[in-house]
Amino acid sequence: MSGIKWPGRQEWTERRRDPNWFDHVEVSNRLADYATQGEINDAIAAIKDVWRALGRQMESASDIEALQFRYRRAGINRALKAMRKGEIPGRPLECRYGVPPALLAPFDARRKAALEAAVQRAIKAMPIDDAAWATELEWRHRVDSRNDR
Repeated sequence: MSGIKWPGRQEWTERRRDPNWFDHVEVSNRLADYATQGEINDAIAAIKDVWRALGRQMESASDIEALQFRYRRAGINRALKAMRKGEIPGRPLECRYGVPPALLAPFDARRKAALEAAVQRAIKAMPIDDAAWATELEWRHRVDSRNDR
């Protein structure tokens, strides 16, 4: 025996219905899937306003403060670049540095809802019948036999 403590059928079934076990479900990062072009244009304009305001603050800032403003503006530039490419900014998270979260919150909320719906579809599609359990037991047997070598 491999030493793996396998869950019983009840726990196996519960895990297959637990949304936390579906971290591999992907949904689109395309901005147009979660916003109209008008919403995108409005968000870009608001983000540009923040970028300009930081530039005005830089003019009277000390050297250290100016560096911080430049760093925030660089994050905003990355966010704008991603948005112009049609993506929701977010990877890496520095793409959001300097962007007020409220400006991207509607897009994030819609993407999160799409992800939750995709997880629910994956859960419903995951079989838990006798045939699926038999397949699981066969797979466990193969894993155990490999680990016994």
